[in-house]
Amino acid sequence: MFGMEMNSFNIDDGYPEAVVRALSDGLLREDQYAQLVACNNLAEFKQVLDETDYGKYIISHDGGPVDVIQLKKQMYTKLRDEMEYIMGQASNPLAQFIEKMMHNY
Repeated sequence: MFGMEMNSFNIDDGYPEAVVRALSDGLLREDQYAQLVACNNLAEFKQVLDETDYGKYIISHDGGPVDVIQLKKQMYTKLRDEMEYIMGQASNPLAQFIEKMMHNY
């Protein structure tokens, strides 16, 4: 069934797995997604996202309204920061896989 690799799983990959499980709690829930779908403008969209883990990434730098391009960049920044953190905590086979996965981004 399982070979000897399960003996060292927690040493090599236990912490990155725990980080991924913790980050999955920050994903949008079904009710939050329904609120986003019901938004009529970008200001309402931003207000709904402010209540989630994405809120700290949606800061307008000039004090003006957030535009769609800026919002998209900030969402990619959040994803990149989380992936880089996981990659920094991972051992070599997993870190190489994440690095290849992030190559285009």
